[in-house]
Amino acid sequence: LPAHLASSHEKIKSSHWFDAVEVWFEDFLSAVLKWRYMVVIVFALMLAASLYFAKTNMKFVLFPAIGVDTISARLQMPAGSSLGYTESVSEQIETLISEVVGEDLESITSNVGKYFTHVARFTIELSPSSERVQTSKALLKQLKARAGEITAAEKLKFSIRRPGPPQGEDVEINLVGSDHVQRQVAADQLEEILSSIDGLDNINRDDEPGKARIEVVLDFEKMARLEIDFSVVSQYLKTAFTGIDVTDMRDGQNDVNFRIYFGDGLHSQAFIQSLKVNNRKGHLVPISQFSSIRQIEGEPDFNHFNGQRSTLVSGSVDDEITTVSRVMDEALERLDLTSNFPNIRVIKEGGAKETMQSMDSFKRAFVMAIFGIFLLLVLLFNSYTQPLLVLSAIPFSVIGVIWAFFLHGETLSFFAILGTLALVGVIVNDSLVLVSHLNYLKAKVVDTTASAHGFVIKGAKDRLRAVVLTTLTTLAGVIPLAYGIGGTDYILQPMALSLGYGLLFGTVMTLVLLPCLYLINHDFVGWVKRLGKTT
Repeated sequence: LPAHLASSHEKIKSSHWFDAVEVWFEDFLSAVLKWRYMVVIVFALMLAASLYFAKTNMKFVLFPAIGVDTISARLQMPAGSSLGYTESVSEQIETLISEVVGEDLESITSNVGKYFTHVARFTIELSPSSERVQTSKALLKQLKARAGEITAAEKLKFSIRRPGPPQGEDVEINLVGSDHVQRQVAADQLEEILSSIDGLDNINRDDEPGKARIEVVLDFEKMARLEIDFSVVSQYLKTAFTGIDVTDMRDGQNDVNFRIYFGDGLHSQAFIQSLKVNNRKGHLVPISQFSSIRQIEGEPDFNHFNGQRSTLVSGSVDDEITTVSRVMDEALERLDLTSNFPNIRVIKEGGAKETMQSMDSFKRAFVMAIFGIFLLLVLLFNSYTQPLLVLSAIPFSVIGVIWAFFLHGETLSFFAILGTLALVGVIVNDSLVLVSHLNYLKAKVVDTTASAHGFVIKGAKDRLRAVVLTTLTTLAGVIPLAYGIGGTDYILQPMALSLGYGLLFGTVMTLVLLPCLYLINHDFVGWVKRLGKTT
């Protein structure tokens, strides 16, 4: 029909189960807005209490050793050990690893004598975490417990390769200073302090003495009486220690060198004293008759930092007991360099340095993201206060992240922080939808002073369904990942957990706290206007 003849019928609103939710929410929000100042104070106290609880009771680990598939080992034999002796002990360690890891073992790669004949390194590849009987942490504990069975080893260290970029040892404290005495005493005390901290093991330092040496002190007067030439003694000792080339043979295109050694290969003091050399008359004379032997401790490596001598003390942290930050704080507090060693300064390395750099990078990224969002919102709302309303739900959503990780027994990590950073976008989106609609309704109201409660309640009710749907659809996507439904990813899992529960709590903030803050802002603007009229 033509428009002037057509009659319109009143639209009959169909009932929906969510209508009852909207009615309940309208009544609830009406009661909340009457106590809006108290509600804001309560939520602020909840945020402060949650942050304090997280700082004092929860651990932060940059890259937790979860789902790790690789364990490393380092064998250090007594200095001077031969390559063959180190290799034989390495075979014992490989047998030990096979017994402990069992069917969870994928492969063992050993490297013996690459840099020093008394050092060997092992890489233990485990089966994928989803197929393993035991976790990598449980296997690491067993390996550490049985490391003492390798009695020939001077040091045998097992450690987990954490995910993320290489970061050295968990704890690395570099003591730098030109005062050798103070630096040495400080390193000794620091080593004792670290040894006493529960949850820290594999403590090492880079100024340990090098390979000890034996000096043969010749008595030339006795050698003259015994008619022994120095060159003969030198040749015998050289043959015993390094061997002497005797001939070459041609093998196809290559020359094969033949070298003769003699002795037991251990180069002990008794072996040297038992050596006999020919004098000019052809008689064999024991070296012990014209020499004395003394053993001298090897010199340590001299390391420098920006031209000053330095000593590095390191250790591995058990995440289930403590964290890198707590160990560093306790160790440096007990060491008290300012009072006890004023000429020594500390450079943090390893995991502590990576943690500090990662947190600094996150802070810069977070501040830039918030500032960028704020500028865009200022342009959108043409106001400096309303963007703050939109951003206000962000810190309060952290409450949900903190308690979600605590109740799940999870450790706060760098990946959890990334999930929190991603949470910002979703929270801002929900808040933006609500504030924009409140501004639209406010513009339609003639007397906003008298009906402020009304349009705020109506606006929140109108956008209840949109905000809830946004939250539910996002949760449907991240919760399966957070709980490992359909497969576990140990890197994405904490991100999904922080995003999911942060959004869940952030939705409450958007629907309850944001209307309170909007009305408080409305009260403040009205108070300023009234104050301006009176003046």
